Amino acid sequence: YSAGPNPLLIVDHDLFDLSGFSLPDLRKAAPDDFILLPAAAKIGVDAGGTYGIGVGLDDGDVLTAKEAREIEKVRQSYNITIKAAADADPNLLFFDAAALVDQFNSTGISYGSGGISAAFIQGGGFSLDGIHPTARGYAVIANEMMKVINQGFGANLPPVDPNKFSTIFYQQ
Repeated sequence: YSAGPNPLLIVDHDLFDLSGFSLPDLRKAAPDDFILLPAAAKIGVDAGGTYGIGVGLDDGDVLTAKEAREIEKVRQSYNITIKAAADADPNLLFFDAAALVDQFNSTGISYGSGGISAAFIQGGGFSLDGIHPTARGYAVIANEMMKVINQGFGANLPPVDPNKFSTIFYQQ
């Protein structure tokens, strides 16, 4: 560590086993690691050393880049299985939630009188936990699902107006 800003210290059980030297599985967080939002309440707290500085954030506070890659592989495998099942049964429709999430993340989703994105706080699509959509986000998702139902089954489900549902507002 040097004077000034430094990466957080995290516990990483995928490191080379140093227990024979009485050394913990600690390393600096990398830019592609994910520090989970609940860890914010812990960072800087004294626990016989300062969390994130002298004491590593626990495994439950961090999703390492390796763990994220493993999750992504499993997610893709599930999506392939789900799509294959839907494609094999004419009574089922496939809603590509992964593509919708990609759209949330890249361009956002316009819905006529507004739009939402996955940008934390300012995008209006996700709640403060960064995981669950806001009511407006769920309304946009429901509209996208209804489009698939209308097209696939010749239905006529009317869309909802996302502006009638709450979201997060950011003011400076």
